[in-house]
Amino acid sequence: MVDVRHKGEIDQGAIEGAILIDIRKENFLEQAKSLLNSDEPVYLYCKKGSRSTKAGTELLLTKEFTEVYYLTGGYTQWKQNQENP
Repeated sequence: MVDVRHKGEIDQGAIEGAILIDIRKENFLEQAKSLLNSDEPVYLYCKKGSRSTKAGTELLLTKEFTEVYYLTGGYTQWKQNQENP
């Protein structure tokens, strides 16, 4: 699970065990390549979904990552689901 939000957002809460790789940083792809196994599925999330979609597109364009998934509704939806199961 990869959280592509920035540190200020993560300070307000995150999914336990998620790896932080800020999509806004110039070295996003380099960090992703060094921290993630391209042979395994990658699950991405941001606040609502748009940045994780952008991050996933960037990963797929490298042709190194072939299984990329997005958390629908992002962290906002995940948190609501946790509070109201």
